[in-house]
Order: sequence, then structure tokens, then C-alpha cells
Amino acid sequence: IKVGKKPTAAALSKSGNRLYVVNEGSRSVSVINTKSKKVISTFRWTRNRMKAVGAGSLKNVSLRGISFDTSTGAVFVTDIANKRLWMVNPVKKKILGKPASVGKQPVVAKFFARSKK
Repeated sequence: IKVGKKPTAAALSKSGNRLYVVNEGSRSVSVINTKSKKVISTFRWTRNRMKAVGAGSLKNVSLRGISFDTSTGAVFVTDIANKRLWMVNPVKKKILGKPASVGKQPVVAKFFARSKK
């Protein structure tokens, strides 16, 4: 399955019907339908999308890790160059707020949902 340049990580949706692939070389996330084995959406980081959330320059964005929040459908993507964690909805092609600052070279993103008691 052809995705963006330099794919570095993937996360599977809870249902198993979507695979989210982060592409470091093209600053994008590809969404794959696992049944048809086709890319159904590609979300790219752009200057306008970053400007809309006050996130600064696109120049040094280096996407690496990815995780999927099964309760909300949000996708978390690490940016190792800027020490940030992005929350996005690649299907709706939206950055969900300003990225969070995290530690040095965040390579892996893991999301653990809290259970309601």
C-alpha cells in the first residue's frame, strides 16, 4: 500500500478497520481502510493549518510516532524536532488545538484511555 514519504510508525483503530500511518518525509498521516487495503485519506501539515492553531513554522516539523485514542478517535503524533505532541483528526483533516510541549526527541506516542467507574 503506497503511503507518504518515509513512513515511520502506524496505529490501528480499535475496530481494526483503519490503520493510521505517520509519514515523516511528507509531513502527513495516511489513513488506510484495512479491508480494501486502500488509502482513504491523507492529512498533511501545512502552514495555514499550523497558523490557525498558533503553532509556528512548518519548516522543522519532523513527525515520528503515532497513537490512536479509541474513545474519541483523535490521533496523537510526535514531532521530534520541536519536542511536541500533536492531536489531529486525519479523516476530517484538522489539527485539534495547539500542540503540547513534551520532552526531548519524542519518538513514540502511546495513549491509554481511562475507564469510567
